[in-house]
Amino acid sequence: MNSHNFNDCKEDWPTIKPCNKYCFVSGATGPTGLQGVTGPTGPTGPAGPTGEIGPQGIAGVQGVTGPTGPTGPAAGLNAYGGLYSTTSQQFQEISGTPVTVNLENEMEDYDVTLGSNTITIIEGGIYEITYNISATITDSGNLEVAVRNKDQTIEESKGTLTLSPNVTGSLSKSIILDLENDSELSLALISTTSTQGGNVTQATLSVKLLD
Repeated sequence: MNSHNFNDCKEDWPTIKPCNKYCFVSGATGPTGLQGVTGPTGPTGPAGPTGEIGPQGIAGVQGVTGPTGPTGPAAGLNAYGGLYSTTSQQFQEISGTPVTVNLENEMEDYDVTLGSNTITIIEGGIYEITYNISATITDSGNLEVAVRNKDQTIEESKGTLTLSPNVTGSLSKSIILDLENDSELSLALISTTSTQGGNVTQATLSVKLLD
């Protein structure tokens, strides 16, 4: 079969005669076919530029307050503490065996151990030791007081109260002493010339590390 284009038939068109040649004319466009299946996802493209910083958000609620930290040293002191009593303590005639003064209340302390009527030194060094005592006796006489380190009387700490009958007298004393760690200090009545005894009305004992 021979094929010819449309122009080959022009000579026959006006006479409306059958064309002796085969001519092909394009028909109308057919309907769109069904959509094909989606192809595989392509590779991720490069990240775009960072956007502008947004506005600051609203502040959150305040958190819970943390626990209180440990108490630091006071006024530059590396160790200090004390004991005291305001309770009346009766004593009898004292000869030979010292009588420990009850000190049932604790003062503020740091780096020392406060025990039952005792102050124990944790860090050895040069300490200032201070005591104060008020007492009465039934008859006139002397009352000797001192600080003791465990079972030994500290001689430098001795002090004497000279008392009239039933009249309160007071004695205060401070000494500076080199103490080793684990020293255990207490306040004691050493002796009295009274045969009828008396009462301690108040007493304090305190220490502070100087160097």
